[in-house]
Amino acid sequence: QSAITSVGCGMLEILPANEIRWELVTGKTLEKSLFLKNTSDNAVAFKVKTTAPKRYCVRPNSSVIPARESMEVKIVMQPLKDLPSSTTAWKDKFLVQSAITTNETGDAKSVFENMSKDETVDQKLVCTFTLPSDAASGREQESSASKLSDSKSFSPLQDASSETPGSMSFNEEAKTGSEEEPHTKHSNRASTADQEKLREEQNRCDRLTKELRDARERERVLIKNLQDEKEKNDATKRALEDLEKKFVELQARSLQNSGPSATAPTVKSQGSLNINQLNTMLLTAFISLIVAFLIQRFY
Repeated sequence: QSAITSVGCGMLEILPANEIRWELVTGKTLEKSLFLKNTSDNAVAFKVKTTAPKRYCVRPNSSVIPARESMEVKIVMQPLKDLPSSTTAWKDKFLVQSAITTNETGDAKSVFENMSKDETVDQKLVCTFTLPSDAASGREQESSASKLSDSKSFSPLQDASSETPGSMSFNEEAKTGSEEEPHTKHSNRASTADQEKLREEQNRCDRLTKELRDARERERVLIKNLQDEKEKNDATKRALEDLEKKFVELQARSLQNSGPSATAPTVKSQGSLNINQLNTMLLTAFISLIVAFLIQRFY
């Protein structure tokens, strides 16, 4: 591999200058860095564009670098589901546009909206790709050298209407990480590991749904049992009240029968004895009925 070099494009010194090298793997996010150094005495705004915005995200894709200061730009390649048999058809490129600005805290994109192409400086970088196998590495190194030689003779940027079918121009800016997040999620869902996780989550949701359904059924049964218990308690209470009334009535009748009479004292004594026995019998019967109801209620 050739040494990584940097180049100054009037206002910005970019490292690496001409080539971004990628070693392709599947199921893994790849990341490269661009180091931009402002070599001027003025603030410089920059903006990064790419021909493959769905494959990469750039953070930040635009900003302002104060005079004589530097900034690191992260270029992230989304995870690949499968490796290509050959990368000769991959002609990904990046373009770094820069322009002098007087507003160090302003929006970099607005700087370029109000500026003509003659006031901006463009620096193009070509991507080269290497496959894991040694044989593929040899072929890709030849392809990389060819691409690097082709990159030295970039044609002027064309309008979208003059592009060949299937090609992409630098007119579409590199999207930020938040804009490319749906593509990342889509690639992750396509992997086998993520599909297995999705099935496990689905099974877990099914189990939770069944447990919730069973809990609701148990709650319904408990509510019904509580209602039945309440009805039994009300019935027992009414029965006890009826027994109490009957006992009071019988006691009143016994008191009426034990009133004053003209019989001999021996007869009164005999009558008093019978009334006491009757009260005892009534009380015993009342207690027996209460015990019977309680036994029926709890057993």
